[in-house]
Amino acid sequence: MHGIIAGLKGFYGDLRVMNIYTNYLWEGEESYHRAPPVSWQKVCKEKKYRGVGIRDCQVWNLAVIGKYTWWVSSKADYLWICWVNHVYIKKREWFDYQPTAQSSWTWRKICQVKERLKMGYVNGSWCTNNRIYTAEEGYKWLMQDEVKVNWYSVVWNRFNIPKHCVIGWLFALRRLLTKDILLQFGVISDGVYELCCAATEINEHLIFGCSYSQKCIKLLGDWLGCQIPWQGTLEWCRALRMKSLMQKQVIMAAIMALIYEIWMIRNRCRVELVVSLPCVVVKQVQAQIRCRANCKIWQFHHSINVAWCQKVGIM
Repeated sequence: MHGIIAGLKGFYGDLRVMNIYTNYLWEGEESYHRAPPVSWQKVCKEKKYRGVGIRDCQVWNLAVIGKYTWWVSSKADYLWICWVNHVYIKKREWFDYQPTAQSSWTWRKICQVKERLKMGYVNGSWCTNNRIYTAEEGYKWLMQDEVKVNWYSVVWNRFNIPKHCVIGWLFALRRLLTKDILLQFGVISDGVYELCCAATEINEHLIFGCSYSQKCIKLLGDWLGCQIPWQGTLEWCRALRMKSLMQKQVIMAAIMALIYEIWMIRNRCRVELVVSLPCVVVKQVQAQIRCRANCKIWQFHHSINVAWCQKVGIM
């Protein structure tokens, strides 16, 4: 019983803890005074559903409490369940049951959880293949997965440097904080992209759309020995066919590193009014990929991988 109360209080208690999680993700501190680029509900989605895969503690707590609703529904052989059926339900249909005002606080909250989960029950069974409710299945059902995206394997490639994954993820979601967003709200009057001074700064033009980034990706393709398109780059990476999975992972990691470097150069240009040459940018990407390769040297044991890495200068 103490476990039920603790779980319910954790879910229905103060939301400040969840705010701290969100603030730390975007700012690295307890406080964050701007609207986050991506909502916390979307951040907690699985990576293949546009999220980061962080578990939403509130929804997970709700799914765990759902175990009690399952036990009541299946009339599990527990003393507490027998007591509940005898005192509260009294042979009534569980999913039609409504608690009275005189019911305990704990019991009324459990019934609220039951109302959230009742659509997941079909003829007294849970709507999964094994037909038995688990906290994991309940959590997935409550999160309501969206349409799977085809770029998640590129953005979250295991060879990528983590900070590159985050910027690549925001780029794929079109959530980079570009000037066109500020123009919509009237914060600024000039939305021209500084690196090319040829168009409004939007997500698609910022990365691989302007002449500056196209020069960078051309130099990167020359280094890796492949022709990288500047349109549909993430889709191209996903469909790329190489002799080795490792080679494909290195190419994807290099493209994610280039996205990160272009974003950082854009920020530096706005503050310091300094722009690095495309060849310097690509050299920085090469150095990062070599460093990453040294951390994962065990993946290069095959002769094909070794020959390719020596060819492009990673090893």
